Amino acid sequence: MRQLVGEKDIVLSAASHFDGDQCQPEWFAPGTTVIPIFKVGFNSINSAFDLVFVDDVEGIKAWPGSRTIADPVEVAAVVRGEHAGRTSSAQRIVCHNLGIALHDIYWAAQLLELTAGAGAAVSESATVDLGVPASRLWV
Repeated sequence: MRQLVGEKDIVLSAASHFDGDQCQPEWFAPGTTVIPIFKVGFNSINSAFDLVFVDDVEGIKAWPGSRTIADPVEVAAVVRGEHAGRTSSAQRIVCHNLGIALHDIYWAAQLLELTAGAGAAVSESATVDLGVPASRLWV
């Protein structure tokens, strides 16, 4: 597992079952963003990472692994400009989304689009369109 997550900019996990944590916080490089779709296997990084983004703070509090999340930030607060989001390229971030799977698929598609042809780095000025989809199928 260490080889899979080490020195990666983005780690996206869709594992639905792990027995316990699978990674140690020190395995992740500065600037890594981790998105564990099913929220299993990554509890140990919640308290060690710089930022934990969630779609709903109250919803995440009901989740058994939430005890390791000291100060979750709702993604909506970043979108509204109430929280700065990532302020340094060295910050390590974990994103927990309790919403519908379609959100996870959309964000995974956006990340793939941003990284396509980018090699090892994505521009810090890269953005994701948060507008209403212009077509019925937008993934």
